[in-house]
Amino acid sequence: MKERDLVALGALLHDIGKFWQRTGENKHLYSEFEKGEVGKHGLHAVWSGEFFTKHVKKKNAEFAEAGLYAKFHHNPEYLKDDPRKETFARIVQTADHLAALFDREKRPPDDPKGQPTFDRLEAIGERICLKPRAQRKPSEYFYLLRPLSITEEIFPSKIENKNISLVEDYKKLWDKFIKEHDLLPAASFRSYFDSLVHLLHKYTWSVPSATYVDYPSISLYDHSRVTAALAVCLYELHQEKDENGGFLLIESDLSGIQNFIYNPAFNGQEVYAGAARRLRGRSFYLNLLLKTLADYTVSELELESVNTLWATGGHFLVIAPNTNKVKTKLDQLRRRVKSWIWKEWRGALGVIIADLEVTKDQLKNFSSVKEELSRKVATLKLQQFDTLFESDEPLDSAWENRLVLKMGVDICCDTGRDIDEQERSLSQEYNDDERIRSLQSLHFDRIGRVLVEAKTIQLRRSPDWNKLSKDVARIPRNEQEAHHYKSITEHALIEFPDFNRCWLLSKNKQAFQGAELCLTFANARNTYIDFLPQHIEPDVAYGFDLFAGEVKTEKGHIAEFDELAKKSEGANFLGVLRMDVDNLGLIFAKGLSQQESSLSKVANVSRMFDWFFSGHLNTLIAGKNLYTTYAGGDDLFVLGAWNEVLQLACDINKNFGKFCAYNPDLHISGGIALCKGKYPVARSAEDAGQALDEIAKRSRIDDTDMDKNSLAFLEQKVNWKRLEEILSLGDEMIKAIESGDLSRKFLYHVLSLYRNHIDPKRDLSKKDREDLIWIPRFLYSLTRNVEDTNLRATLQQEIYNHRKYIPVLVGYVALKTRGKEN
Repeated sequence: MKERDLVALGALLHDIGKFWQRTGENKHLYSEFEKGEVGKHGLHAVWSGEFFTKHVKKKNAEFAEAGLYAKFHHNPEYLKDDPRKETFARIVQTADHLAALFDREKRPPDDPKGQPTFDRLEAIGERICLKPRAQRKPSEYFYLLRPLSITEEIFPSKIENKNISLVEDYKKLWDKFIKEHDLLPAASFRSYFDSLVHLLHKYTWSVPSATYVDYPSISLYDHSRVTAALAVCLYELHQEKDENGGFLLIESDLSGIQNFIYNPAFNGQEVYAGAARRLRGRSFYLNLLLKTLADYTVSELELESVNTLWATGGHFLVIAPNTNKVKTKLDQLRRRVKSWIWKEWRGALGVIIADLEVTKDQLKNFSSVKEELSRKVATLKLQQFDTLFESDEPLDSAWENRLVLKMGVDICCDTGRDIDEQERSLSQEYNDDERIRSLQSLHFDRIGRVLVEAKTIQLRRSPDWNKLSKDVARIPRNEQEAHHYKSITEHALIEFPDFNRCWLLSKNKQAFQGAELCLTFANARNTYIDFLPQHIEPDVAYGFDLFAGEVKTEKGHIAEFDELAKKSEGANFLGVLRMDVDNLGLIFAKGLSQQESSLSKVANVSRMFDWFFSGHLNTLIAGKNLYTTYAGGDDLFVLGAWNEVLQLACDINKNFGKFCAYNPDLHISGGIALCKGKYPVARSAEDAGQALDEIAKRSRIDDTDMDKNSLAFLEQKVNWKRLEEILSLGDEMIKAIESGDLSRKFLYHVLSLYRNHIDPKRDLSKKDREDLIWIPRFLYSLTRNVEDTNLRATLQQEIYNHRKYIPVLVGYVALKTRGKEN
């Protein structure tokens, strides 16, 4: 077993004793502390050492030595008789101190000391503030001690009574953790370590790392993970005899994502059957490409999985030791990746891999470091295809030279790329219709089919996966394979041979032969993130992956867009929703104070947003006439029956506020476009995106209108609170129309009054002033059309209050009541 593996494992579990200690179990271990072996502040480390003895050693005796580095990370000198072990324990100690220096906030002298068995983890969403801070505001919202799930159960709660012992909660959580820990594979370090990282995420995400002299603001999972990543870097620096060396932050950014997913070359194909599948397949492919590049990067740089701080939303961030060996390998990797992206996608996708040298002191203010790294990424985007002119790698047969492709015999109706005679022949055999598609686009269609019932995504670090059975669809190499694969909907292989990676998308939870990593999807069918199957392969690492993939199915197949439109209430329109978090760049740059802006906390914020969009969103969409095209990072794109899309937008806003502890600086905006079911989805995505960017985030109804934090619907901006009031009024009017107490004719008269007398765009010479003549005309119409005095009084008051939003009110009621009036 490698020395560095032991260091990484010791660092990952150096504070596991805090978790166990807070259960109140094994109080006899306190007597061990009297010997002073574990250092002044190392009482919890006795439990960490005991954890290795009782649980880790039983999994694999070779891992036991790592327990010494965990047990003595506060007192490495105890191991001075063995200089090698003392050195490794000191590496864990230094990594722990660095992570704590970055992560933890000391309580001021006048603040009462914390109590580990009483203090809960502070909600990270509440800590974000975009205004100048005078002093640290006490937290009101905290996380409950529960396993990670994608349900509302893990939303932060407002805790009034903070003097309630959590010992019983810790016991229950610990027992569940141990039960699953004892199931983990352990035939190799990789299978155990990577599985353990996922298990710690599940069970220690809400366990405070430190509470006594520090605020409980960082989780045990985040602290342990960062400590392990730093320990890996420090070990490599020690091997290079550069004890004072710094770190290298590596950020990758995929560009062209929006066009790749939403804008195939010819929009016409989107009106044909299967558009939903192909769209979903393209989106999922990008998700896997990012995972592939992140895994390939840490592997090529000889790091561990924990060194990937995050990989979501088209970005990944890796922390590495700043050594000449790493920088040389990174330069080679960068050229290889950029060259492949160009050859494979011919400019449809681009990739940036930027790096930044940082010292230990600079990492204290990680937001500032991240801001500088983002500037480097932005600069490199202008040079993302420079490798074309530097590479001397041979070209494949599709190219005349590095900039010119050979003309094919046909073009793909999805992407517009030239295809040769063989590819056209395979397309005709593989495709369900007569339209010619590239093998890549056909494979996206196959991925979309398999995703309907997929439970796992499995990784093999090899250029091929030859031992798979014939019921696994892959890009066909001959007509016989094309004919065979076209009927397969249970498993699909997505290959990246240039990076020695193959991913198997499967409806099975069991790992296939040859798999090295098996990730179970956390979705509406697995809300409590059960990722360990009944039969564990000892040499396979297990974990989970947040995947927003809920779609409406009809008889086991994805419902097409025109079918979803027909499920609408009233008018048969497709609703197209785009949403994202407002001021995201500012949140990462300035949202956390300098004292709180640590590497772990910024990573936690990124993971928080991704958890909501990639995980929790599934619970809001499941079972409805909705289709998730993409969701992850901080944004989403969902289609479906227009009325359900509108309700979804409201539900997302409501839940996002609750998830962020009702922080007024954290909010979300959305744009909805309405179209017919056969309307090209790429254009609808553009329409919804324009509504989001140009209306919801920029336009203002008047000087009192809120900046952002709104929904663009029916080409008007409405803040969420007012939208709720308008829809409530609209629902009351709908009931009146259905009962015959209100006519649709009244709606159009009110809309006419708005256009002629209220609309600020009607006449620029009016300078946005209303023509007050509309009021008596409105009252007259109200008296003539509404006999119910209570309804009349309600409409008189509420329509006047919301007069600037009459198009939204009238449009909503008219759409919902089409064909319903008595």
